[in-house]
Amino acid sequence: MSIRMTYLYKRSDSGHWQFRMRVPKQHLDSAVGKLAIFDFPAFRGAKAHSFTYLINGTIKFSVKTDDRLVAESRDSLARAYLQKVFDSSGKGPTSLTNKDLVALAGAVYRLFKDKFEADPGSPEKWAALKGYNRAVREGRISDAPPLLPGQSDDEAAALARFGEGLTDGINALPPSTIKVDLEHRFGLLTNWVLLSEGLNVDEATRTKLMIKVANASTLVAETLKRTAADDDYSDDLVLKRFPTFTGTTHYTLDDLFERWQKDSKPSFSTVTTWKGVIKSLKAHLGHDSASRVTSENIVAWKDMLIDRGLTAKTVSHTYLACVKCLYNHARDNKRLKTNPAEEIKMTVKRKAGTKRLPYTDEEVCRLVDLAAGQRLPIRRWLPLLAATTGARIGELAQLWAERVKSVNGVIVLDIQPAEDFGSLKNEGSERPVPLHPLMIDLGFLEFVKKRGEGPLFYQKLCRDPEKKHPYKGVTNHLAKWIRTQGFNDTRKDPNHALRHWWKTAASRVGIQDSMADGIQGHSPDSVASVYRHFDLRTLAKAVASIPIPRAEAPPDRLEGDRPS
Repeated sequence: MSIRMTYLYKRSDSGHWQFRMRVPKQHLDSAVGKLAIFDFPAFRGAKAHSFTYLINGTIKFSVKTDDRLVAESRDSLARAYLQKVFDSSGKGPTSLTNKDLVALAGAVYRLFKDKFEADPGSPEKWAALKGYNRAVREGRISDAPPLLPGQSDDEAAALARFGEGLTDGINALPPSTIKVDLEHRFGLLTNWVLLSEGLNVDEATRTKLMIKVANASTLVAETLKRTAADDDYSDDLVLKRFPTFTGTTHYTLDDLFERWQKDSKPSFSTVTTWKGVIKSLKAHLGHDSASRVTSENIVAWKDMLIDRGLTAKTVSHTYLACVKCLYNHARDNKRLKTNPAEEIKMTVKRKAGTKRLPYTDEEVCRLVDLAAGQRLPIRRWLPLLAATTGARIGELAQLWAERVKSVNGVIVLDIQPAEDFGSLKNEGSERPVPLHPLMIDLGFLEFVKKRGEGPLFYQKLCRDPEKKHPYKGVTNHLAKWIRTQGFNDTRKDPNHALRHWWKTAASRVGIQDSMADGIQGHSPDSVASVYRHFDLRTLAKAVASIPIPRAEAPPDRLEGDRPS
């Protein structure tokens, strides 16, 4: 959310412009108490200005200029910085490498050097900073002043506590393995580092970073002590040890989906279904941060879906399958490191009385005769093509006239995704399927010739691959019509039961399974199957050998009217 609750104003007692902003309500808990460090560069004659600020409910400070343009520039910089601060509160924990931590700590080194290098002050000032850092790191003290550039006077505090013998005074204190003062000394500065990059990390990572911050502040104190004592402004070799922080990218669940979609080019139905899955997961989580999702979150979501009445098969094969796929894709492409759904499994048992069944010969006979008497092409030709080829209705509904052709003397249906952004189930679905002699007898080729070119079973072409393809409406229309004709067994899908019947009929006439799978476009079940190929004439004989049940002789050929 962009920040809009800021404004500039002038107080009656000052000519400088003042910055004022209310912290958005949703960020109050996470932002209040955090240390912000504002750094405004010189501009239009106004001197550079940097300062630290503990965030409270209303952020107010002087931008140290009476120039309206300079004030507006600094207002913009402050808002951009605070936007990072607030955005980080909504993100999940970010994974950081050791190199990332060292790079982030380098910001502390540069902060102190940029602020104090020109006028470093006394060497004792930096000796005191180093001394307090060491005392805290070794667990010798629990009340060191917080380390804030320009605001903590370590030199005065050390003198008051240890007198002139700083090193001896610290060494006289007993060390401890309990670093109780680490947070008090370096916590605010560590928060500033994280907020500057808009990062949110877990407690273990924050502790590691805090130690790196302590190291960096000790190193820069040594550099500035040398500068103060010896006027040493030579090239800073220590600074080179800190790599550049390249940043991390925060991914939402929608980001994972969109990146997978671009790479995978899924069908419209898969896109629609999986968008619903992501919507369900986001609603359950209450956020959309991909990196914040845990295995426990996925288990709780799964249990909620089951309690809502979804079947174990639906939850496992649709909901969990979607999330596992998206996270695997993100991990394979180095966007995320873990998959919270990877080890989540469900036991899916098939209940008796739920298995999908094929049509019987009698039902196929009735449907074929019913279709042969229809004039509407969808109702006439699609059931007949499905019964004679075993193809999926969705594949047949995408046929264009140009893909009914003769190849080496064999009339085939060239099954491919429709030219207007159609889609098939998988790579193996692309194939030539010989036309059954019954289709020729019924006049299918004359129907194709009359169509001329383009889709056989729908009129309006698909212009947008992101939208529902017209063939989906064709398959839905056919399924509804078949149901209205008395095919009401819920275990028999009105369209797909023809495909199941064809496989059974193929087995009866002795067609080997590998050949039947090839004709129907089933994925190979072995590596060897990938290398097995059948010539079209062999496939044509197999297709023609399947008798199609008919109760009566073929009626006069009906070419049908183009559907509106």
